[in-house]
Amino acid sequence: MEDISVQQAAAPLPSSTVPDLPIEEISVQQGESEINPVPHDGDSTQPQDNAPPATSRPLLFGNDRSQFLIKVQLFAISFIGGMVAGYCLQIGGGVLGMKESLKLFGVYRKMEFTKTTNYCSFYDNKLNSFVACLYLATTVSILPSFVCSKLFGRRVVVCIGFGLVLLGSILLTIKNLPTLFIGRIICGFGVGCILQALPIYISESTPAEYADFLGSKFDHGFNFGGFVVASTISFLVAMNKSGWRWSFGLSRVLALASLMLSATTPESPHYFLEMKDIERAKNAFKKTRGRLIVAEFDNLVAKSEKVYSSLFHPFRLQYMPYLFIACVREVFMQMTGMFAINFFTPIFLTSIGVSASTSFISSMGVGCTYFIMAILGVISGPRGWFSVPLPQRAKGMVSALTMTVSMSFMSLMAYISTPVVCVCKEYIVLIFGLYAVVMETFICLLVPETRDISEEEMNVKAWGQHRIWKKCIR
Repeated sequence: MEDISVQQAAAPLPSSTVPDLPIEEISVQQGESEINPVPHDGDSTQPQDNAPPATSRPLLFGNDRSQFLIKVQLFAISFIGGMVAGYCLQIGGGVLGMKESLKLFGVYRKMEFTKTTNYCSFYDNKLNSFVACLYLATTVSILPSFVCSKLFGRRVVVCIGFGLVLLGSILLTIKNLPTLFIGRIICGFGVGCILQALPIYISESTPAEYADFLGSKFDHGFNFGGFVVASTISFLVAMNKSGWRWSFGLSRVLALASLMLSATTPESPHYFLEMKDIERAKNAFKKTRGRLIVAEFDNLVAKSEKVYSSLFHPFRLQYMPYLFIACVREVFMQMTGMFAINFFTPIFLTSIGVSASTSFISSMGVGCTYFIMAILGVISGPRGWFSVPLPQRAKGMVSALTMTVSMSFMSLMAYISTPVVCVCKEYIVLIFGLYAVVMETFICLLVPETRDISEEEMNVKAWGQHRIWKKCIR
């Protein structure tokens, strides 16, 4: 069969022009934009004016069964995997507000028989340690999971992450305090693997034009699982004696579904390219695209780097502005109380006399509102409340570093929130407000405007024009 030549940047031809074929190589050569039939003598047939152009955008899920199935599978893994991570990180707040779980930690007895202020009702070192250990385990596992994804493959790390969450959620249903701590720590290790490896795996396993779309499903799933599902489940089972078991146990269902999906998907072709295994990379590329598009694959080969060289890009001077702003952003997201207010809403409201059912309804309302606003923010505005587009070569390592910073401060806030509330009482809002003022000052002084500026133009139009960061750009 002859090779089909199209323009290098062109998308695959529509199905009316190229029929569905088995997996094959499509040669893409520069300089030819479409396929024109060669007229024969006596053939009066002319090309139809209304025929779809060769450069028309391809359908999201492709034109054949193999493309459709793999992209639906990646869509499901991205969304459900995000739900697993978000649910595990947020469900603890609802569980802490349940009477039976408080009895398990001995907090409920102290509340009943010890005279203390409402603000100090939930102040217990053992309880704070149980909350914080998951976030600390997540922090510790992020950077190792990034390195392992480079050495052993993205899909392997993703599967390990789901497996750890599955194991940890099983242990979290056993009514034994040491076992509960072990289960929560194991879940934290699994969440760290998922947060780091899954977004990278999704973005590398889809065509570039759809990577952002499928990657955003992870964010949507994270918000949906963390703020809607977790708060709703907590409300539904709060009055049940085994409610804490149901809350922790649901994550095993999500983890098992994600593990089964990810176990049947191909490895990222980028991983094989980093390991300089071109043949296996080509086979993985065929499986994720449905066919081999030579120009796109050759572009990946040209941009591929050895596994260790890609680890040090973020530490070059030209990438310092990206790394600094991304890390400081995560610090402000935690220190302004965004996590603490949402996570501890049930116990804070209960401590000031609000009924348990009302406190869970309030938490569910906060969670649903957050999810809706996050969706509206994606639709009508730039992603993130202050962010800059990361260069592709440094994106993986920068993401690992920023997530490490974020989870470390989240673990700190999880541990100190109730002691700080006990000491500062209602004046805690003033502390959060002070951090908000510092954050606004930082944005005004150090974050450039990035709207309508592409990654290629950042050095000239953003960093090069900034009075401070232009010193880092050569």
